[in-house]
Amino acid sequence: LDIEFTQADLAEVHFLKAQYYALHLEFLKALTSYDRAISLKYENAKVYQNRGHIHYKLANYSLALTDYQRALDLGAPPIALYKNMAQSAYLSQDYDSAIRNYSALIKLQPTFEHLQNRALSYLQVDNKADARKDLQACLNLLKTKILDQEDIPLQESLSQIETALSQLAEPAE
Repeated sequence: LDIEFTQADLAEVHFLKAQYYALHLEFLKALTSYDRAISLKYENAKVYQNRGHIHYKLANYSLALTDYQRALDLGAPPIALYKNMAQSAYLSQDYDSAIRNYSALIKLQPTFEHLQNRALSYLQVDNKADARKDLQACLNLLKTKILDQEDIPLQESLSQIETALSQLAEPAE
C-alpha cells in the first residue's frame, strides 16, 4: 500500500490531534500539535482560536491574546474573540487593551457583564469617570430587566451596582 500525504494532509492530522488532546485536557500535547499544524502552513482562524484557548488555560494570556487577534484577522466571528481578547488582556494586566477589546465587544453586544468588566478595567487605570458611566449603564440595564421580568437575583445585582457607584467619588468638574 503506497499512500502519499501532502503537507496539508499532515497539517490537518496535527490539527485533529490537537483537538483530541484538548478534549482530553492534555493541554501541552494539544499546544504542540497546534504549533506543528501552524508550522505546516495550516492557516485558518479555528487553529489560532483553539490554540489561543489552550494558551488561556495554561495562563499564557499574552500568547492567547496574540492568537485570538490572528484568528480575528483570519475572519473568525468577532463576539467570542473580543471577549476572549479582553479577558486575556485583563489577566495579563494590559488594561488598555482590555478596555479596547471590551469597547469593541460592547458595540456588538452591550451586556451587563461586558459593561461591568470594562468598568473594572477602567478602575485598574484609575479612570473613575468612565468606570462610573459603565456602572451607570449596568444599573440602567438591570432596572430594565427587573421591570420586565421581576427577577430577584437581578435585584441583588442592582443593589451591588448601586453600592459600587456610591463608593466612587463624583469626578471633579
